[in-house]
Amino acid sequence: MQRLKILIWHIHGSYLNTLARIEADWYLPVKPGKPEGYGGRGPTFDLPEYMREVPAEQVRDLDLDLIIYQTPKNYFEDQFEILSEDQRRFAIAARLSRELQSSMGCRSDRVSLATIFFWRHDNMCH
Repeated sequence: MQRLKILIWHIHGSYLNTLARIEADWYLPVKPGKPEGYGGRGPTFDLPEYMREVPAEQVRDLDLDLIIYQTPKNYFEDQFEILSEDQRRFAIAARLSRELQSSMGCRSDRVSLATIFFWRHDNMCH
């Protein structure tokens, strides 16, 4: 099975540290001055090497399988600043395909109001 390529903003250190135990190719957008969500790996936790920092302006060039929005700002503002149109399009397609995921046996009831996961449509439930 191929490793998932996942974009996540660094919002909650303990949450990020827990997710980092899932072996995948994780990408953390970073910006100079480290504004909220763009602080990268940070100094608090010993994150695995597969949790990589990527300059925010290079995110649009990544081939992603999953985008994790943790805050309304990530969803309503940041995605329009750093994601490509194609990356935003697969997020929209995934949101609209929740019924399809359910029919395939995926557990879509795990999505909370605080964290929204968007899968690239061709990688659902693999």
